[in-house]
Amino acid sequence: MQINPGSMEGAVPLPRWGALWDSRYSKWCFLDRQLNDTSTERPEGCDIVLPEAPPEKLEGDDNLPLNWYAAYDDVIKTWFYYHRRSKAPVFKRPEESIENVMQEVKHLQGVQGGLCKERDNLAEQVSVLTDALRAARDALTKAARSSQGETKAQLLAAASAAADAIAAPGADSVSAAPAAAAVVERSRSSRKLRASASRKQKSSRAKADKSKVAGRRSRGRPGNADAPAQEEAEPFAEGELPKGIHKDRTSANLLCAKLLMDGFCMQCTGIKSLKEAERHIRAMQNVKQVVQEILHEMGDATSADFIIAVSEAIDRARDVQPPLDAWRYFAELRPPTKGGRKNGRSVRATRVPTSENLARVLKGWKSVRQRLKIDHLSLDVAAGAQLAMDRAEATKLAKVVLDTLGPWNIDEVIPEEQVLKAIRAWGFGRNKGRTNVIPEGEEWVKSDTLGMVQSRAKGHPAVLTKVTTEHTDFMRLLIRWVRSKMPREQRGIVPCSSVNLNFGYAAKRHRDNNNQGPSVILAAGGFDSSTGGRLRYWPGDKPPKKTIHHAGSGRWRAQASRPAVENLEEADSVLLDVKKQPAVFDGNSAHEVEAFHGQERFSVVLFTASCYGRAPQEMRKILEPIVIDWPSEKSLAQLAQQEVGMPAAAAAGRKRQRTLEDTLSRRDLAKQVG
Repeated sequence: MQINPGSMEGAVPLPRWGALWDSRYSKWCFLDRQLNDTSTERPEGCDIVLPEAPPEKLEGDDNLPLNWYAAYDDVIKTWFYYHRRSKAPVFKRPEESIENVMQEVKHLQGVQGGLCKERDNLAEQVSVLTDALRAARDALTKAARSSQGETKAQLLAAASAAADAIAAPGADSVSAAPAAAAVVERSRSSRKLRASASRKQKSSRAKADKSKVAGRRSRGRPGNADAPAQEEAEPFAEGELPKGIHKDRTSANLLCAKLLMDGFCMQCTGIKSLKEAERHIRAMQNVKQVVQEILHEMGDATSADFIIAVSEAIDRARDVQPPLDAWRYFAELRPPTKGGRKNGRSVRATRVPTSENLARVLKGWKSVRQRLKIDHLSLDVAAGAQLAMDRAEATKLAKVVLDTLGPWNIDEVIPEEQVLKAIRAWGFGRNKGRTNVIPEGEEWVKSDTLGMVQSRAKGHPAVLTKVTTEHTDFMRLLIRWVRSKMPREQRGIVPCSSVNLNFGYAAKRHRDNNNQGPSVILAAGGFDSSTGGRLRYWPGDKPPKKTIHHAGSGRWRAQASRPAVENLEEADSVLLDVKKQPAVFDGNSAHEVEAFHGQERFSVVLFTASCYGRAPQEMRKILEPIVIDWPSEKSLAQLAQQEVGMPAAAAAGRKRQRTLEDTLSRRDLAKQVG
């Protein structure tokens, strides 16, 4: 700071050193009149002593104009004023004026313009660097794929060389490929050195782990007074935890984040807060997404490609939060069998022990896959990126149709070809969870659910499926299309909370679980409904009451369950051509799809999850605009009046399902009356 009141023209010569009180910082400082400068530290050759107490406060120094401050010279015992930028001292109190304000505004505009220009320059440099990094990554992936025998250390060295090649802004990113290849070549000659270093590192880690275990044991002993007090974490309810987050096995007050990917698992244990656990599971999901993108670029991916992709994805994740030091890895694989069972018994999984050494676990994962003769990656991993792109394309097509239609009205007509175009673009995953519909001899079906479902977690909370939030327009189009195909008198109220979309399989005879009230089904595609693909439905197969009152004993007894679906007679069923017109049916009653061969068949089912009454308000805000009619007891009862079925068949079905306890209760009641 250059503030020297003695430098003004006509001023009396003063000694070189002086003490100055600056009201801007509320402290004393040393004043060098010869150099016209001030300093809070004692300059060389200065022998004055700064006063301890501040000077008497200047009246009105808190109401000075913008960027003006007051200062006190202890030598001349006088207050003066200075401007923050010019530092020129004046003894007359400055007055606020429009000119001063305009000068400040002009100055700030200049500063803002400079900062904006600097920001644009930085953004341009960041863009160049990002493009260069992306090109280097692609070159490295190709080089790594062509070098089948290279280890992770060699790949990391190649990545480091590629990053160095593009470190300067605007560098030619094409040079990354030769650099990566050169490092790979050099790494072959230094393999023994790296192996030796790896052994030393493993030894040091093993010693550190032993010391950690010993420390934990000593802290856990009751007589250890030196052990630090452990923080108490709040207990967690299993039903409240998001997917991928579980209670830690070691304590009910700790959490564990875990994500499984084709038998390879990333996990982090001992987490004290739900917020931290969510950060870790998001990081794991990002790793999985990067793996999917890399494998999609590689094309027909193999186990070796998977190892390269996982290593690169986790290395990228190390640059962001949360830190990955707490992550551990393991693998768990089963041989390919039907439903995970062989000769009627469940097949035990082969496990690679948990370790912080990623390379070791990936090597064990590959070895177990070779031993179990698993020669393919699951669709969830290998085709994940393509799946996401297909679904995004379907949603985009659905939005175009919706924009053309405008708001929903009861008389709207939606061209089936436009809807089929969006449905055909949709990417189906391999659904192994719907075991009640998977045909005999198959391990999975193409079936996706959008909307709300009942979780299997404790308490069975209502949850949204993964695909719902990103594909609301696709779900909205399916619901409006099904309603537009119904008879006009049935379109008024069609409650539902979820949509199930199926493709290319004939569901075996089953009863749906966790459904509430009737469902609506519509089929479409190139199949011929006169030869197959129709819905066979048992309208008389109604769920029994949970309890009955036995008149003889005066007790409530559980009513016998319905017969197995395999024992139902086709004479009691009806065949519904759901391609010609949607059908309202009770999914809790038995139904199946007729076989069809080599033909395209889609089906859309609107249904209500039994947990709709427990849906959180936030979830309802998302779904209510999509489904149009949110379910209620009254609306479900109105839809049930439209349920299809033959009265005679329904009566016959109910007669066959009369249980022995029903008969006994009637007989006992007759005795009491008689």
